[in-house]
Formats: sequence, structure tokens, C-alpha cells
Amino acid sequence: MVRLGKDFIQARANGNETKIYLLNSGKRLCKIPAKLVRAWDWDQVFHPSGNLMIFQTPTDNEYLYNFDFYNPWTGNLIATISNILSIRFADDDYMFMIDDKLQLGLYRISDVIGVKPDSGFHGKVLTQFGQIKNELMPNYPNPFNPDTWIPFSLTEPSEVTIRIYDVNGHLVRAFALGQKESGDYLTKDRAICWDGRNDKGEEAGSGIYFYQIYADGFSNIKKMLLLK
Repeated sequence: MVRLGKDFIQARANGNETKIYLLNSGKRLCKIPAKLVRAWDWDQVFHPSGNLMIFQTPTDNEYLYNFDFYNPWTGNLIATISNILSIRFADDDYMFMIDDKLQLGLYRISDVIGVKPDSGFHGKVLTQFGQIKNELMPNYPNPFNPDTWIPFSLTEPSEVTIRIYDVNGHLVRAFALGQKESGDYLTKDRAICWDGRNDKGEEAGSGIYFYQIYADGFSNIKKMLLLK
């Protein structure tokens, strides 16, 4: 949801579709044939201007996504970027994007808007920041029941611990991984699997949980949903 003067533009999930409304007036602007993923960061659905929105859809790769850019006023598809880890809108005509090689770059959004949907992405990177360091990735699947995988990336050998907390901040499960070599721990055979149980082997209840990584001074936390 984004403020537009005295009103707000809002996305409402409706099965495999998404309806776009002006919140105060109740006016429906359009209907978009794309599913709003509840597990994704909803504050990143809309550009701050309210004139652009993105939808995240899964790919065959378990940690990469396709991102569809829509005009929320008309419902028209503007462009699609394939096999990307993450996109974050910045102010004005800029966005950050992490590609399939975990490279973080700053891009001009207008390079994307001008591309036809069937021609892919041809935006020009403005600044290359290099490979992400010690990154905690979104878990998959999310929501999940009962298992989920927690991927992460290390640029240097590190002592790694991952802890899972409930919404009250109580520790549910701890994974002391010990010393891990640098590299990507992204696939199911390398990422951490949580089976939905606490340290006593008891099943955790449905709800929101937080997972946090500690790696030699680096720490990050993300949210996930256990849905039974």
C-alpha cells in the first residue's frame, strides 16, 4: 500500500488474481491476473510513486524468481525479468536487483518500463557493487508444512549458527553448523532444513516464525510462515 495524496493505493489478494483499489474512496482501479505472494515483502509490491508494481513468481530454480512489472492503474503487463533473486524499489527512477550470480546492481527503472513483455529485460546496470557478502536468503517453500529450507551464502569461511524464534521471541530451534567454507548454501542438499519441530522434537504450531543467522559478526533475520 502506498500513500497518494489523501488516499492510498492498495493491492488485495483474490485467489489467483489481485485487485487494485483506492483505499479511502473504495474505487477499484483494475484486476491483475497474477497471485500476490503473501510470504513476500508486501512493502515492496508498489513503487513509491504508485505507478508501478511487481509480482514475484517461482521458477524451476528453488531460490530464483521471475518478476512481473504491472501498471496498477490499468492492469497492463509492462515487463518481465526472469531468474532473479531479489528486486527492491528505491526512490525515483532506480531499483536494486540481485541476479542469479548473487550480483547486486543499481538499475534505472525506465530501462525496464520501455521493454516489451515478450522481449525480456535489457536494462543497463549503473553501478555494480560486487557479490553479496554473507547473505541470508528467503526460505522455501513459504508458507510451508512441515519442512522448509533456509539458504544462505558465505564469502569467507565462518562459524555459522541459525536460530528460529516464535513471534514472542522464544527460541524454538537452534542449528549450530560449526565452521563452514565460503560458498553458496542454496540447494536442498546444502541449505538448512527445518522440519517444523523444536529442540525437544515436538511439533511447532501454525504461525509466524523468525529465522536468524550468525556468521562471524554477520547477523540477519527473516520471517516465515508455518501453515498447517
